[in-house]
Amino acid sequence: MAGAVRPRSADILVDEIIRKISRGEYLDGARIGSEQDLIDHFGLSRAVVREGLRILEREGLVTVKPGPTGGIFSRVPDVRPLSRLLDVYGSIHDVTMDDLIEARMELEVLTARLAAERATEDDIKRLEQHDADWKRLVAEGDTEGAARANVGFHVSLAASAHNPVFVVFMDALEGLVYETALEPQYPVRLLDYVVYSHQYVLDAVRRRDVREAADLMRKHLQIFRPNAWDKSRRAGAVLAVRPVDVGNDMEPETS
Repeated sequence: MAGAVRPRSADILVDEIIRKISRGEYLDGARIGSEQDLIDHFGLSRAVVREGLRILEREGLVTVKPGPTGGIFSRVPDVRPLSRLLDVYGSIHDVTMDDLIEARMELEVLTARLAAERATEDDIKRLEQHDADWKRLVAEGDTEGAARANVGFHVSLAASAHNPVFVVFMDALEGLVYETALEPQYPVRLLDYVVYSHQYVLDAVRRRDVREAADLMRKHLQIFRPNAWDKSRRAGAVLAVRPVDVGNDMEPETS
C-alpha cells in the first residue's frame, strides 16, 4: 500500500517478544533463548538482534546474562519506564508540582470511590495493616517508615479499585506520595486528623459508602497538598497555583 511505513527489522523482534510476554508465553524469568537462537529464529543479523535486545532491556522486558549458562530472560514489566517517561515529559512540558498533586488527588478520589464498591475482604485486611503500621510508626517518630506505610496504604487502595491502570499510575506517583508524608509540617489542630485520616477512609470503604469514601479522600489529600507545595518551594521549583487553604472544614466529623 502506498505510503505504508515498513517496520524496522529490530521492531519485528521487539514486537514478537512483547506479544509473547503479554500472552503469558514467557513468564517472569523464563529463558527465551540465546542471541544465536534469536538470529536463527528471526533470520536477522547479529547487529539487528542486539539492537532489539537493547530496546527490550531499556524497557525492562528482558535481562541479558552473558556466559555459557546465560541467555535472554523475560521480565514482567514494572512501572519504572513509565516513571522515567513522566519525568522526561514533565521536564519538557513544564509540568509543575501542583499539576502532579492535582492529578494525584483526582485519581485517588476516584480509586477511593471504586474501592468502596469493589474491595474484597483481603483488600480490606491489607489496608488495615498499612493503617496500623502508619499509626504505629508515626507514634514512634519514624518518619521514613511512616512515609513508606503511607505509600503502601495509597497503592493498596488503588489496587482495591480492581483496575490495573490505576495501580500503574499510583506506582508512577509513588515518589510524590512518599515525599508528602516525609517530615510533614501541619497545623497542630490537624495532627490528630492526619494520623487517623487513613482510618476514616478505610471505615467508609468498609461501609461501602461510596460518596463518603471519596469525600474523605479528598479532605485527606487537601491536608497533604500544602506540605508538597512547601517541599517543592524549598527545592526551588516554580509552581503555577497556590496551595489550597484547608480551613476548618478539614476537621473530622464527630457526630
